[in-house]
Amino acid sequence: MEKVLVIGYGNPLRSDDSFGLRALQSLRETVTGPDVSFIECHQLSPELAEAIALVDYVIFLDTSTDGVAGAIHYTPLSPEVKSLTMTHHISPGVLLGAARALYGKSPSALLTTVTGECFGHGTELSPCVQAAMRGVVKHVADLIHERIAEPATR
Repeated sequence: MEKVLVIGYGNPLRSDDSFGLRALQSLRETVTGPDVSFIECHQLSPELAEAIALVDYVIFLDTSTDGVAGAIHYTPLSPEVKSLTMTHHISPGVLLGAARALYGKSPSALLTTVTGECFGHGTELSPCVQAAMRGVVKHVADLIHERIAEPATR
C-alpha cells in the first residue's frame, strides 16, 4: 500500500488556469482514504518539499499553455537539482529534487496537464478544458486506486 499526494495548483480567477484546483476538488470527492492526501495552492513553493518526501507517489495537476487547447498530457517526472533562491516559479521536478536534498527521499511523480484556451479574468473553464477534465479525473482516480490498493490485489 502506497501513500499518494495530489497537488493541484493554479489561479482560480484566471479561467483555465484554475484547472489544477478544480481537478483536485473533483478527485477529493471521488477518492478517499487514509493513504491519499490533497494540497491546493496558487503556485508551487519550497515548503511543499516536506509533504512530498513523506509519500510514495505524487501527482501534480496544472494547466499548460503548450499545444492544442484541451490536450491532456501525462509526464513522468524526475528530481531536478536547481537553486531554490528564486521562488516565483518552481517546477515539480525542482520540488522533487528539494525533497531528496532536504529529506533524503523523492517519490515517483507524474505531472498531469491540460492545455488551456482562455487565461483571462474569469471563474469558468473553457468548454474544451472542462471536457478534458472529466477524462483526467477518471484516469488519475484510477491511478490513485491502483497505488493505494493492497499489494496482493495489484
